[in-house]
Amino acid sequence: TPQKLLIDYFREVADDFGLREHIRFGTEVASAVYAEATEQWHLALRGPAGEKTLVADALVSASSAQSQPSEVGREIVSVTGVDSLFV
Repeated sequence: TPQKLLIDYFREVADDFGLREHIRFGTEVASAVYAEATEQWHLALRGPAGEKTLVADALVSASSAQSQPSEVGREIVSVTGVDSLFV
């Protein structure tokens, strides 16, 4: 499927360029402030290991509409006919 091809491609690129060690999965950026004087990002992070601050030269935002998990049974958007999609 196209989705599997994309996922495989992203994983291969991340591995080929040694990027995985720099990616923080399951981590929320609570705040990101760019300091022009030092040309660095000051970040407040929340993740599995708790809260942490970090200073970085670069910031890649990889969020999406699905970046916040929904609660089980809670409908986020009302779409007519959505129930028929999951039969």
